Amino acid sequence: MHPQESFLSHLTHQDLLTANKGGKFSGGGFELSLRISFLVLNRLFAVCSVNLESLQRSLEQRFAIKSCVKFGKNATETVSMIKTAYKEDAQSDQVFRWHKAFLDGREEVDDEDRTGRPSTTTTADNVTRVRELLNSDRRLSVRLMADMLNIPKTQVYEIVTNHIGMRKVCAKMRVCWGFQAL
Repeated sequence: MHPQESFLSHLTHQDLLTANKGGKFSGGGFELSLRISFLVLNRLFAVCSVNLESLQRSLEQRFAIKSCVKFGKNATETVSMIKTAYKEDAQSDQVFRWHKAFLDGREEVDDEDRTGRPSTTTTADNVTRVRELLNSDRRLSVRLMADMLNIPKTQVYEIVTNHIGMRKVCAKMRVCWGFQAL
């Protein structure tokens, strides 16, 4: 193990940004920046792949539960079969809930939409309103636009940066030419 790896393994994304700007990390220079970038990207990839594997595994188990229901197995037999097939990855606490749902006639194995307040402020209409307001006066601040349009300033900022493609340069919002709208 490289002597700096134990130190590097505890770095956050903010540390990476600081290192790449030539901030508080010294002595390693470009090599240290590359090593930090590599470690952070590895961490991000590992988290994403773990989440995808977990999602795929749970969907596979739901399909298996649905098949067991169609074959007439009861919930206890289904749990036993899932534990045999998936061993320590078995989601036995959820098998009973999904078994009952499929028994009651549910056909879909995907999760239902989450409850809660949906995001209604980042709509095509609001993007158009913000764009028109910016075209009339590019010197408007995000806070002023939020007050004028009665939209939360966080959503106005998201629209301005993610949908319109503007960035703050020298205290003024400018169009980023390399930007592609989402």
